[in-house]
Amino acid sequence: TGVQTCALPISALLAKASGVTVNATGLDAARLSALAAGNGSIAAGGITGDVVVTSDVTGLPSLFGRLNAMVVVTVNASGMSSSGGTNQLAQVAAFIRGGAVSNVAVQNLSIGSAVAAADIASLLSKASAAVVTATEMDAGQLNAVAGGADNVAALGIGGTLDLTPAVTKDNMVALFGKMAGGAQITAAASTGSGGSLASMDIDQLKAVAAQHARIVDNGVTGTISISSALTGWQDLLPKVAASASVSVNAGGMEHGDRAVLAANIGRVDSISSLSLTKDDSASDLSSLLEVATGASVDATGMGYAAGNDQMNAVAAKLAHVSAITGSVNVTDGLDNLAAFLAKVDGDH
Repeated sequence: TGVQTCALPISALLAKASGVTVNATGLDAARLSALAAGNGSIAAGGITGDVVVTSDVTGLPSLFGRLNAMVVVTVNASGMSSSGGTNQLAQVAAFIRGGAVSNVAVQNLSIGSAVAAADIASLLSKASAAVVTATEMDAGQLNAVAGGADNVAALGIGGTLDLTPAVTKDNMVALFGKMAGGAQITAAASTGSGGSLASMDIDQLKAVAAQHARIVDNGVTGTISISSALTGWQDLLPKVAASASVSVNAGGMEHGDRAVLAANIGRVDSISSLSLTKDDSASDLSSLLEVATGASVDATGMGYAAGNDQMNAVAAKLAHVSAITGSVNVTDGLDNLAAFLAKVDGDH
């Protein structure tokens, strides 16, 4: 049979026939649904032509099961269900994975968190200009989206990306390249604990830091190690939640970097390899030393100015100082004098 005038004759014919072949070019959803319902009467590979599948077609697995390998299938995924008993997107994805028909195109595809990772990968492999709502997608789903990012529309990823160590750096970059203007990011820099602890490596953290403008306030959680090797940490730290665990190796950090640390000290749990100078204000000295271990202080040029009493800021935190060097200006205005002098390097 070829194109029919209505669904009823197809149903009636199939009920009385066997080994039927069908040219499905031009058949609408009702007629394709009738073919699916009567697939037992259709020959294996008996449906040929150009098949256009929409959300109105019922019985998709039965229809797909009778398609000829040479058929051309266009799936208009607009409005297709992604959950429930009739999960049409899952049915289309399973058909694509089966590989019986290679000439498949998926149009008007919208993917959300209800679509399984394996189905996302299959659907995107045949899609063009797909749209993704990433909110509540897990790492497997996000990696699947990234793997098919070439087939996602420009600015086609919306919602909030919840990144974890399981999303690779390359996949993060692929996702970021397709994000819509209003899309946002949260990042769990570590997940699990003990033997199951997983942490983002420095390349992943660099990728996240580069997208700092998209990170929600307090959107970075977990355990984070910051050093001068972490490019962009100055933009990442202000987005870190106070509940996160942040350790800083301050070796090689300049005054401007230390000012960023001081401004966000409530987000920092510990600082090592900290070197302080007269460029650091009394307020910053106090904040930084509060969480530092074994800090070194070059006291050259540090003074006692009202509102910026650097010397006494250091004197108040001597338990966190390993050594004081430089030209030390000791006056009777210096508190904890004996303890301070005990920290002064013998050559100064």
